[in-house]
Order: sequence, then structure tokens, then C-alpha cells
Amino acid sequence: MLVVAGIQAQGFELARDLLQEAVKEAPQNPAYHYHLGLVYQKLNNFAQAREQLEKAVQINPNHPVAAEARLALAELPKD
Repeated sequence: MLVVAGIQAQGFELARDLLQEAVKEAPQNPAYHYHLGLVYQKLNNFAQAREQLEKAVQINPNHPVAAEARLALAELPKD
């Protein structure tokens, strides 16, 4: 996947940029929001991480990635 290559080659900033573009192209894809949330978490941008992870759950609460998003949300620092 291009995002994984981006993480390995240029770090989380490139992954963020690629995932932001993916979300624009397919805003109803919960996996894109989930992975973008994880990248924001790695960048210590917890507000954006929470927003993206919540969006992943909202789009399709029954999607397998929604369960992972809930776990990631539980691990975020409290505001």
C-alpha cells in the first residue's frame, strides 16, 4: 500500500498527506479515517486523531475497522 511506503520513506507527515487525499477521494471509507486517525495520534495531534477515529466509527459502526477505532479512541489522552 502506498501509505505504508510513505511511512517508511518519509515518515508520518507524508502518510498524513496521502491519507488526507484518500479521505477527500473516498470520504465514506472508514479505513481511511481510521488510519488517518492513527497517523494523527503518532504526530501527537490528539484532537484530529479523535475526530478521524470517531468518523471511522460513525460511518459504519459494524465495519471491522470500527472496533479497532474504538480501541484507539480509548487509548487517546483525555482532553
